[in-house]
Amino acid sequence: MEMIDALRWVDFVVPQGEETAASVIRACKPYIFLKGDDWKQRGLPTVELEALSVVGTRICYTPIHSVSSSGLLRDYFWAHADQMTGRA
Repeated sequence: MEMIDALRWVDFVVPQGEETAASVIRACKPYIFLKGDDWKQRGLPTVELEALSVVGTRICYTPIHSVSSSGLLRDYFWAHADQMTGRA
Protein backbone atom coordinates (compact mmCIF):
# COMPACT_ATOMS: atom_id res chain seq x y z
CA MET A 1 0.00 0.00 0.00
CA GLU A 2 2.82 2.39 0.84
CA MET A 3 4.50 1.80 -2.50
CA ILE A 4 1.30 2.48 -4.44
CA ASP A 5 0.53 5.52 -2.28
CA ALA A 6 4.00 6.92 -3.02
CA LEU A 7 3.27 7.14 -6.74
CA ARG A 8 2.77 10.78 -7.63
CA TRP A 9 -0.43 10.26 -9.64
CA VAL A 10 -2.14 8.25 -6.87
CA ASP A 11 -4.29 10.47 -4.64
CA PHE A 12 -4.86 7.91 -1.89
CA VAL A 13 -4.92 4.19 -1.13
CA VAL A 14 -7.63 2.69 1.03
CA PRO A 15 -7.22 -0.66 2.79
CA GLN A 16 -10.12 -3.00 2.19
CA GLY A 17 -11.67 -3.77 5.56
CA GLU A 18 -14.78 -5.44 4.18
CA GLU A 19 -15.43 -8.30 1.81
CA THR A 20 -16.13 -5.90 -1.08
CA ALA A 21 -15.03 -2.35 -1.80
CA ALA A 22 -18.56 -1.09 -2.49
CA SER A 23 -18.80 1.18 0.57
CA VAL A 24 -15.34 2.64 -0.10
CA ILE A 25 -16.27 3.31 -3.73
CA ARG A 26 -19.42 5.13 -2.66
CA ALA A 27 -17.61 7.13 0.04
CA CYS A 28 -14.48 8.10 -1.92
CA LYS A 29 -16.00 8.40 -5.40
CA PRO A 30 -12.71 7.57 -7.16
CA TYR A 31 -12.12 8.51 -10.79
CA ILE A 32 -10.39 5.14 -11.38
CA PHE A 33 -10.80 1.89 -9.47
CA LEU A 34 -7.88 -0.51 -9.95
CA LYS A 35 -8.14 -4.28 -9.62
CA GLY A 36 -5.86 -7.18 -10.52
CA ASP A 37 -6.58 -8.75 -13.90
CA ASP A 38 -7.53 -12.00 -12.16
CA TRP A 39 -10.85 -10.24 -11.45
CA LYS A 40 -11.52 -9.98 -15.20
CA GLN A 41 -11.82 -13.77 -15.35
CA ARG A 42 -14.17 -14.24 -12.39
CA GLY A 43 -15.97 -10.89 -12.53
CA LEU A 44 -16.40 -8.25 -9.87
CA PRO A 45 -18.99 -8.67 -7.12
CA THR A 46 -22.39 -7.25 -8.13
CA VAL A 47 -22.37 -4.71 -5.28
CA GLU A 48 -19.03 -3.32 -6.51
CA LEU A 49 -20.29 -3.09 -10.10
CA GLU A 50 -23.39 -1.25 -8.87
CA ALA A 51 -21.30 1.18 -6.79
CA LEU A 52 -18.97 1.84 -9.73
CA SER A 53 -21.96 2.53 -11.97
CA VAL A 54 -23.67 4.87 -9.48
CA VAL A 55 -20.49 6.87 -8.85
CA GLY A 56 -19.36 6.83 -12.50
CA THR A 57 -15.98 5.34 -11.68
CA ARG A 58 -13.82 3.83 -14.42
CA ILE A 59 -12.55 0.31 -13.70
CA CYS A 60 -9.01 -0.56 -14.78
CA TYR A 61 -7.21 -3.86 -14.45
CA THR A 62 -3.51 -4.40 -13.81
CA PRO A 63 -1.56 -7.58 -14.56
CA ILE A 64 -0.87 -9.85 -11.61
CA HIS A 65 2.66 -11.21 -11.47
CA SER A 66 3.64 -14.41 -9.74
CA VAL A 67 6.81 -12.81 -8.32
CA SER A 68 6.56 -11.59 -4.74
CA SER A 69 9.08 -9.69 -2.67
CA SER A 70 8.62 -12.19 0.16
CA GLY A 71 9.44 -15.04 -2.20
CA LEU A 72 12.54 -13.27 -3.48
CA LEU A 73 13.76 -12.64 0.08
CA ARG A 74 13.07 -16.24 1.10
CA ASP A 75 14.94 -17.60 -1.95
CA TYR A 76 17.88 -15.26 -1.31
CA PHE A 77 18.04 -16.26 2.34
CA TRP A 78 18.08 -19.99 1.64
CA ALA A 79 20.62 -19.56 -1.16
CA HIS A 80 22.95 -17.67 1.22
CA ALA A 81 21.88 -19.01 4.64
CA ASP A 82 25.19 -20.65 5.51
CA GLN A 83 27.17 -17.53 4.64
CA MET A 84 24.73 -15.20 6.44
CA THR A 85 24.75 -17.31 9.62
CA GLY A 86 28.53 -17.78 9.62
CA ARG A 87 28.39 -21.51 8.89
CA ALA A 88 30.28 -21.19 5.59
